[in-house]
Amino acid sequence: MSIFKKEDSPKTILDFSPLELVTHVVVCLQLADGRIEFEEREVWADILLELFPDYKQHRALDVLREAGQQITTMDEFEKMDHAVQCSAKLKEHFSTEYLKENLLPKLEHVIEADGIVFTSETNMIERLKEVFK
Repeated sequence: MSIFKKEDSPKTILDFSPLELVTHVVVCLQLADGRIEFEEREVWADILLELFPDYKQHRALDVLREAGQQITTMDEFEKMDHAVQCSAKLKEHFSTEYLKENLLPKLEHVIEADGIVFTSETNMIERLKEVFK
């Protein structure tokens, strides 16, 4: 072990900031159909602007890139589990009522943004509704 080399251990959901949690949930939804469309990315930016008005765009883009790299390697079940875990963790930062009334409709907009809604996307939204009960 060198004192000059930083040992990077993988970040876990427990270490995620609220911005990271929201981004991971959105990326799971975006990748539920296998790809991230431009329109879906725009909805993500709108969500961040509303929830975190003082966020730094370059930081958010780094978080989006990292989330995409991590989630792209997951299968359908792992994506679902990851989205559920991140959503549950969000309840530590926001009230359930706030998540239900504010975040959930925006997440539904993510899956509609590209004009095509896949079953995998609706299944994930239904699971997130259960988390936000």
